[in-house]
Amino acid sequence: MFFSVKRGNAARAFTLIELLVVIAIIAILAAILFPVFAQAREKARQISCLSNIKQIGTAWQMYIQDYDETMPPICNSFALPDPSAAPRDANGNPIPPYQQWTAQLLFPYFKSWAIFACPSIGHDNRGVFTPGNGSAWFRNQMRFPNYGYNYLNLSKINGDCQTTSGVSLAAISRPADTVAFADSTIEIAGVNAGSAWINDPNGWPRIAPAPDECVYAWAGTNGGWNWPADRARPDALGFLSPRHNDGANVVWVDGHAKFTKWQALAAGTNFAQGVLRDNVVITNKDLYVWDRE
Repeated sequence: MFFSVKRGNAARAFTLIELLVVIAIIAILAAILFPVFAQAREKARQISCLSNIKQIGTAWQMYIQDYDETMPPICNSFALPDPSAAPRDANGNPIPPYQQWTAQLLFPYFKSWAIFACPSIGHDNRGVFTPGNGSAWFRNQMRFPNYGYNYLNLSKINGDCQTTSGVSLAAISRPADTVAFADSTIEIAGVNAGSAWINDPNGWPRIAPAPDECVYAWAGTNGGWNWPADRARPDALGFLSPRHNDGANVVWVDGHAKFTKWQALAAGTNFAQGVLRDNVVITNKDLYVWDRE
């Protein structure tokens, strides 16, 4: 008995046109999906950042309760004391510097500097002061954390320009609507770092031209709410950084934390593209979310 086998048609190869069509479809899908993936990753970083700033707010609230409902100052003193009175390490050497900024004052309540590093910045060390440097802990965690304090309204720099003090919680008429901490940014030696302070929109006109206002000198470096006419949106708002999907994570005076669009943080002012920082003024006090008055 004989069997016959019918040979099927040979597999047909893709033509060049078909191959190019497939590549084009893949490229279009990639162009659509990659931004979605990037947004999802940034959303995850935003949520992690919100957890950090919520912990900072909790530590801040604990400090306030321990100090008779008085908020921490931005710095315990701008004046460096006599080195002979400075704290010393195990070898008896002075520990620089001698100032304690807000983050250091809150340290007993959180015990980990990791909460002061936003995952969207991408590094804990700011790249300015190396870990072996004696001032690294001060610069990287205490002076340049990724979250800034509303120091002009919650902390007072006294008339001697040497000492500071926090304001009373009772002085805040709308604690649920007043900024305490928010994502911050500052450029130091070309490195994108954080800032221990953030200026409110009306802060620059108050501190820059007024001879009777005492404020740390760095507050005038790229610290105004200034939106150049050639930019689609502001990059920084008085050291506040809208780095999470055009907004920032914010802790409010009553302790709650939430993501807030930068437009809401500028509400109640004339802040807009092309308005110079010296000309930013409050237009609606009821919408303004910074001032204690």
